[in-house]
Amino acid sequence: MARLQPTLRIVQLRYTADDYRSRPKDYDPRLADMIVEMTRQGETLPAICADGDMPLPGTFLLWCRDEPELEARWVEARKHGTDLHHDEMMEYGLSGAPDAPVKVAALKTHVEREWPEKYGTRSLVRVSQPTEQDLAGGIDYSAELRRKLDLMAERQALAREAEAGGPEETGS
Repeated sequence: MARLQPTLRIVQLRYTADDYRSRPKDYDPRLADMIVEMTRQGETLPAICADGDMPLPGTFLLWCRDEPELEARWVEARKHGTDLHHDEMMEYGLSGAPDAPVKVAALKTHVEREWPEKYGTRSLVRVSQPTEQDLAGGIDYSAELRRKLDLMAERQALAREAEAGGPEETGS
């Protein structure tokens, strides 16, 4: 909870009560088009809405909820902006600037999460139907997994015994 307080404080300082009163609230297609185009150019919604003539970010998101066509255009614009952020990440990486690793890491996280189908990490998994050989005496994967787990448990027990001074001896 303590980690959220600085963020809440920043938001509280960013927008005053006058902002909530004076900013546009009703859907304006002209402003919506401007926001979509600026997003397409790689700007973030908070940066765009920092201008006092623009609606607050939450207001724009409400417009998107109420106007499905606007939301579709905005999502597409964000993907285009993500391509620009990817290029920006590559430039930072090649710049050799002292803060480049931090910026590259932040942009990498952003592009991977924003457009995981294109920039997310990929896992190569080979999926195939079992062959006749698999069904007729091939590897029983569940038995093999059980065998490996039993072996790991046995090794852990031996390691614990070695730490405790060897196996317990019975008196004779």
